[in-house]
Amino acid sequence: MSRFVGVFHLRSRHAVDRGFKVHALHSDNHADAHLEAGDIRNEQGYQDDQTCDFTVIEIASTALAPRRLSWLERITGKLHA
Repeated sequence: MSRFVGVFHLRSRHAVDRGFKVHALHSDNHADAHLEAGDIRNEQGYQDDQTCDFTVIEIASTALAPRRLSWLERITGKLHA
């Protein structure tokens, strides 16, 4: 079973980037996830001079890290090659 994530990009008409927001979606397929992301965008109630685009990303249920993190990586939050 796949998981879906919605990534929202908020910007204003004056080309000011407002950043990204990420939401976990609870849908089982891509079409329902796209509808759920659209509902989230509509519920946010953005101002007239702002636009919000989104994309839905599918994450495989078998997605695992290629190796375990070291203690240093866990403490610092940085990956070392």
